Amino acid sequence: MNKKYSKTLIHWLKNKRINIKDNLDLFSSDKLDSFSFIELLVYIEKKNKIVLDHQKIFEKKKLTVLQLSSIIQKSENLQNKKKKT
Repeated sequence: MNKKYSKTLIHWLKNKRINIKDNLDLFSSDKLDSFSFIELLVYIEKKNKIVLDHQKIFEKKKLTVLQLSSIIQKSENLQNKKKKT
């Protein structure tokens, strides 16, 4: 897990006045609606200049900030690897 991404996610959530802890399920939380979640994904992709694997995100039954941070890290690593080859 990359703390950089976790902090970025929590910062975005706080700016939207959404208080969520690292281990709280984003899907079942009543603090984050579906539109906000999509907005968060778009923000992540633009800020990090990556394309997330949305299938990996939406196939999860539970998704925490820590898990989403890990997915971001893996997506970035994969894309950086592709650029080098």
